[in-house]
Amino acid sequence: MMIADSVTDAVELRIGGETLAIAKQYDVQISMLTQPAAFSLTIGSALLAATVLKQFPIGSEFELVVGGNVQFVGVVDGFVSNDNAQGSSISLRGRDRLGAVVDQRVRTEESLTSPTPRSLTERVLERALLGRSWTLFTDDTEGRELRAGKQSKGKSKKKSAVVTATDEDSDEEIGSNTEAQFKVGETYYAFLKRELDRLGLFLWCSATGDFILSRPDPTQPAIYKLARDAHRNGAPGSSRIISCSFRNETTGRFNIFEVHGRAGGGEETSVNVIGRYIDREMFAFGIAKAMAKKDDTCTSVAQAEFLARRMCAETRRSGWSVEYTVAGHTTETANGGVATWAPDTVVDVSDEVQGIFGPHYIEGVRFARGPETQTTLTLMRPEDVVFGDEMDGPPIAGFPGTDASSSDKSFLQLLARGAEIGMGADFVKAAAERARNNDESTLSALRDYFKLGLG
Repeated sequence: MMIADSVTDAVELRIGGETLAIAKQYDVQISMLTQPAAFSLTIGSALLAATVLKQFPIGSEFELVVGGNVQFVGVVDGFVSNDNAQGSSISLRGRDRLGAVVDQRVRTEESLTSPTPRSLTERVLERALLGRSWTLFTDDTEGRELRAGKQSKGKSKKKSAVVTATDEDSDEEIGSNTEAQFKVGETYYAFLKRELDRLGLFLWCSATGDFILSRPDPTQPAIYKLARDAHRNGAPGSSRIISCSFRNETTGRFNIFEVHGRAGGGEETSVNVIGRYIDREMFAFGIAKAMAKKDDTCTSVAQAEFLARRMCAETRRSGWSVEYTVAGHTTETANGGVATWAPDTVVDVSDEVQGIFGPHYIEGVRFARGPETQTTLTLMRPEDVVFGDEMDGPPIAGFPGTDASSSDKSFLQLLARGAEIGMGADFVKAAAERARNNDESTLSALRDYFKLGLG
């Protein structure tokens, strides 16, 4: 179905082996952080609306294809039909297979003791999909390459082949004196998301229709390029940038994040646990604000740290955002090929107009036609994709990272204490300068002043 400016930009909705032949406009959205993927596609026909709708009834399984590459599969949710003397106009709507998990509500309460992320997800899929077949993977390399159009380099790891970063460590944390409870009336997706958030894990639907339990990957090599000079002229290998919306706001951001949980209980003595995360960029701005949250479902420091990192990442994402709208749905790749824009990939940006440079993670993609054929890309800085221990972002000068020495860690605690007691920008800037100079005597004096007893 040719509905764009070139064959490679064609968008098709395939149902039961049939491809819709006429499309007036469409809106397709795929986002890693907003589930499920969804489409709305309007077709015009001289046939009776009833005739068209018989071919594509509600509940039909579909494949949504862009540039010859399957983006997602799912079920048609509904339609809006209009007709006049010229013919019929029908808008079909549908979502990927995760839509059933998002909609389905718990009807019977159930408690799971010491579940693993995988066992919890499997139980949700069993209950929410009502006996329909499903497969759970812990890697989406194949689905990502199918969406972009690259040659697949191998199969994803099956659920029996555990990925250490997303399963072994999280199994231990979620299984420590933890009980997960299904509550009547709650959606299965809301329940699962709340549990997985503590471990920085996500559930999404692959282009293959399989379910993926993993984390977004901002560390992969860039396969796309976006570039323009100060005169808004593009560069070879880059899609034509139509517009850009860039926002950087610190109002809702903080430099200290703390999550207070509680471990033990029952026969064991209850103890408080605290997880802390530092947003070093906010310190570099000279802004001192602290955020704290109490969550008694956190039963270990590791869980509390995951949530603190997650809180920081969420505030950074809400404060820093950039969207590029580009022409078409496909673009040249770094190796000279052609690929469809796809989420959970990386684009190399060189934008002299906005001052944005370097690799950026593509969190969301929106394909639209009405009448122009355009793609809107929602980008994130790699350091803002913080969902687990393995991602801490590039260091800022003068601010230690996760491998900080004991002296550096003490300094971070001192900064945290300074924010807690309301020390302002002057303190933060002075402390940052002392950190850059490794002024141990000043650190010692600060320890005494705050009476933290840090060795």
